[in-house]
Amino acid sequence: MIEPEVDLRFTMLFHDIGKPKVYSEEILENGNTLGHFYAHAKYSEEIAAKILNRLKSDNRLLHDVRNLVRMHGDQIPLSKSGIKRKLNKIGVELFRKLLKVKRADVLAQSPGLADERIKALKDIEILFDEIISEEECFKIKDLKINGKDLIELGFSGCEIGQTLKIILNAVVDGKIDNDRDKILEFIKMI
Repeated sequence: MIEPEVDLRFTMLFHDIGKPKVYSEEILENGNTLGHFYAHAKYSEEIAAKILNRLKSDNRLLHDVRNLVRMHGDQIPLSKSGIKRKLNKIGVELFRKLLKVKRADVLAQSPGLADERIKALKDIEILFDEIISEEECFKIKDLKINGKDLIELGFSGCEIGQTLKIILNAVVDGKIDNDRDKILEFIKMI
């Protein structure tokens, strides 16, 4: 079951719609067959986009549903740095929605596997809530330094953006704190 939000409902409707197109079977040593649905998310996203375009959905709905359908099977690392990287790519709101989609998907699967997967999702949610409540850095604009600071240090052109990405990665990985003085020391080292 998923919340009655249009983008979430469409996502759940479409998230596995590409499975028939990619179904394949593997014959096991014992003679049994094992079904696979490799790359079904990609085809599900394409089909969802075609249908939503025919329905003349707005761009926001199309964007969110496509992304949620494509990512519904992605593994989210159980680490703050992994979650921060995902947040950097998709943003806080889409990440929240992705967790809801993943939970609904897990609950619709085999009950024997659900408990373990739900526990993993809860652990991810705990880390996510900590990141948000503690306002931890996961995007360039969260850094305690910016492009103007780098220009004052003599950086120019493309090296500004590249340096900011290097700093962000170091902060996300916990190599340095998101502290102006520590970042300035780090810049001198690189």
